[in-house]
Amino acid sequence: MASPSARRLFGFIGTFLGVVVLHTLWDTFSGSLVFIVLAIISIGWLFWELRRYRTFGEHPVGQLQPN
Repeated sequence: MASPSARRLFGFIGTFLGVVVLHTLWDTFSGSLVFIVLAIISIGWLFWELRRYRTFGEHPVGQLQPN
């Protein structure tokens, strides 16, 4: 479980503001190239955030049961 800290709070706020900016840009501009660039940035940011918050617990959740 993630422990609360100022770093995580600022990371969340930064991500939230980034989403707002990307959404605003998406609604402001038109054209396929702009949409492709914004989509690549959005998906890249999503994967980056998923990688940052991916943690492995010290204890296994459970053992696999044979069928």
